[in-house]
Amino acid sequence: MQTFIEKFREVTDGRYDFLKLQNAEFVIDELLLSLTFAYPEEKEQDVFAAVDDIKMGVKLAFDGDIDNIDIKFVKSHFDREFFLLDVMAFIKQFPMLATMLTEKDILTHADEKGIRIVFRMNDALCDYCNKKSAGRKIEEHIKNMYCENIDFGFEKYTDEDDDIEDFERELEEEKNRFTLENLNAGRVIQPQNVEEFIGKIIYEKAAYIEDVIGETDRTVLCGVISGLRECAKKDNPNRKFYKFTITDPTDKSISCLYFPNKKTENQITLLKDGKSIVGRGKITEDQMRHGSFTFWPNDISFCTLPADFKINRIVRKVDDVYHTVFPQPYVSLQQTTLFDVVKEPTPYLRGKTFCVFDLETTGFKPESDRIIEIGAVRIVDGKFVDTFNTYIDPKMPIPEKITDLTGIRDSDVMGQPSIEDVLPDFYKYSDGTILVGQNVQFDYGFISVNGARQNIYFENEMEDTVVLGRKFIPDLKKYKLANLTRYFNIVNQSAHRGIYDALATAEVFIRLAELMDNAQ
Repeated sequence: MQTFIEKFREVTDGRYDFLKLQNAEFVIDELLLSLTFAYPEEKEQDVFAAVDDIKMGVKLAFDGDIDNIDIKFVKSHFDREFFLLDVMAFIKQFPMLATMLTEKDILTHADEKGIRIVFRMNDALCDYCNKKSAGRKIEEHIKNMYCENIDFGFEKYTDEDDDIEDFERELEEEKNRFTLENLNAGRVIQPQNVEEFIGKIIYEKAAYIEDVIGETDRTVLCGVISGLRECAKKDNPNRKFYKFTITDPTDKSISCLYFPNKKTENQITLLKDGKSIVGRGKITEDQMRHGSFTFWPNDISFCTLPADFKINRIVRKVDDVYHTVFPQPYVSLQQTTLFDVVKEPTPYLRGKTFCVFDLETTGFKPESDRIIEIGAVRIVDGKFVDTFNTYIDPKMPIPEKITDLTGIRDSDVMGQPSIEDVLPDFYKYSDGTILVGQNVQFDYGFISVNGARQNIYFENEMEDTVVLGRKFIPDLKKYKLANLTRYFNIVNQSAHRGIYDALATAEVFIRLAELMDNAQ
């Protein structure tokens, strides 16, 4: 990849030296090259104005041999918690440093000049790092992750450092933003009915696969085997090895490699897809795919996985105040007269709070596509009380077909809040409500996936106007929002826009609630 970067900078005359290649993947089945570049915030407009030029530069860097290229752009953002997790995993290649250094010894300070990172340690540890060239390797790793101006260094510990208490206090405050659902249990899995198979029997508890964030020399993981296959080295066909995947009770998976020796080459044939195992070995990271790991078990035991296992999730504590999106009182645009009768809420709506919401997205896959707008209205006792509405910067160009459908352009979302800033506010807005949507599972899928990435979990009750429409208006041929609004003579001011679709869906829901009560 370094050769590619050098060639890319050459063919683009250094215009995009500020871009950092975070990930590169070639999808063989689709002959697709997928690249992810990080860019500094101040270069955002330059990046999106030069998307075609950058794509051409990538193609020229590969001598024009690749036509199908997908490029994603992400804004570089230094997040201290993510940084600490990543760097603590990275330094495990230096055993003495990993053993003696704690997160409290890593100081970070950000200002308008950039980010200052200091590793505080005693004389012996500083000497060890110098001998192992640890400083240079750590600095290269950090600077390859971020576009910000980063100043990194070691600092020998002295009692005269007046800033240490402030740094420790800030770090403790950051940690306190998260908690475990079950404070009395760790993030571990206890395999049951363990039987010796290869190597030493394993009685240890296994880590969650999703907690694998870096290379380690010794890790215990468990799971169910799938995709088991025998392989041979190209330069030595007689040297067999085995590839397989294990999936643990958290439903997360990791690729595994096992090279048998003469003692175990017959034993390994007893492994089968569907078998549950617990393994002990090292973790390595794929050099071409940052964040992709392989498990190399040395010891393998058969086991059963706990049938009553429940994930002990890390939950983010959402603040009690809004930070980015502030709900606005609902104002009806309908003209009222002295003869209008104020209707009492139907029995189904009485005493309940609903959050009717709608999203606009860059596509249909929650795992890979992005949210570009959230619109919502809150209904209390059958009355609209307030709205929640914002564009969201997806950190990527909006596909033309989405712009044609929604009217939302790149210029509308550029510079708008990120999903990381918006979602905590939407969680607060919808907390304790019944979520309502038109085909609600689609919208819920996006907030659920994006929420889980921030350790925020939406577990509201839900109602779907499509499902209710089919039940209480059985003669209607189609149950799209346009059909339902037409049926109830409701005007949608701007279809396929988050807030207007949310308001129209809310009006439909109110009418369906009346039908629900009449049917009882």
